[in-house]
Amino acid sequence: MGSAKKLPEIRRMRAADARCYRALLIEALIVHPDCFAGDYNFEITRPLSEVETELERGTTIGVWFGDVLGGIASAVRCDNFKRRHCGTVRNLYVREKFRHMGVASLLLQELLRFATSEMRKLEVQVPLKYENTVRLFERFGFRLCGLLPGSLQIGSEELDIWMMTRPLR
Repeated sequence: MGSAKKLPEIRRMRAADARCYRALLIEALIVHPDCFAGDYNFEITRPLSEVETELERGTTIGVWFGDVLGGIASAVRCDNFKRRHCGTVRNLYVREKFRHMGVASLLLQELLRFATSEMRKLEVQVPLKYENTVRLFERFGFRLCGLLPGSLQIGSEELDIWMMTRPLR
């Protein structure tokens, strides 16, 4: 009898997942520093207890292939009182070996499911040069609403960022 391919497990991440989550986030910040507002130097010095708290309070989805975390997606609610109905996609990252398998779509679909219960609108910022990422978000109902010139600085390079938004309810 042949062995069946095991389906990935997609679930909300919790404090117990903090080490795996942070390792993958650090990988993302090294591989694609131009895709994230987060900073590698900050992330490697951040106490693990902060990561655990973040995972318990926020909405972070992970996709697991056996015991390997293959991708992450997270959204956070805006802190400003008048924008508490809005959230921001903070990261979406899939390890290289799991790309082109629909993993990003699975993560985004699950992230939207969780966010819908907590927020009425979700926003994301995507660097101009990542057209595939823009198209992925558009497939999930996000629409372009503006270009933010020079909004992300990596070293001395300033990158333009697309602002995208999606109503959830």
